Amino acid sequence: MKTTLCLLATFWLTPSCFAQLGVSFLGGYACKEQFPVTPAVVRISDGFTYGAGVEIMILGVYGFELSYQRQEAEFTVSDDSGSETDRGAIDLVLLAGYRLHALTDVVTLYGGLAFGSAVLSNHERDMSAYRFAWGGRAGVRYRLSDTVGFKLQLQLIAIPHAGDASAWPISGAPAAPSEGYAYALQFGMATGVCFSLFQNRE
Repeated sequence: MKTTLCLLATFWLTPSCFAQLGVSFLGGYACKEQFPVTPAVVRISDGFTYGAGVEIMILGVYGFELSYQRQEAEFTVSDDSGSETDRGAIDLVLLAGYRLHALTDVVTLYGGLAFGSAVLSNHERDMSAYRFAWGGRAGVRYRLSDTVGFKLQLQLIAIPHAGDASAWPISGAPAAPSEGYAYALQFGMATGVCFSLFQNRE
């Protein structure tokens, strides 16, 4: 086990393999969404998002990023008896892998997949639920200098929901069971700055 860890550490820290380590800080906007949890319908309001990430870029071709994103939102559950709305938040912790394509010396396109966890919280009822989350992201990076850059990103994340609707962290959700999966699809766009902490200059 120790040998394996040492080999992995050597790989990541070798300049020829480890091209760049950086951090990014993004703010953006997520669109509203609704999906069925039979016999109810859940609606998630649109809203602003903010977050940060730590990324590794290898050989200028591949990238990996561990990111955190938060959105304050309103959750509304509606059925034949009426509807109820509570304030809450969606927290996303995602590990993304992507491919880089340099258009010029300063402009780079990227795209790939992300997997992780979504935490859906109800502030008013002190309730929360954890869900698997996955999706895709694509964007463009503009390098302002050797250490500072600008990033514009689009992201689509699916948060599957299964079981009965009462498991959704909103008061008023009916307890009738739903079959199969329903997906909350969160589409958003974000922009911000990125900083290079380490860069291979060989």
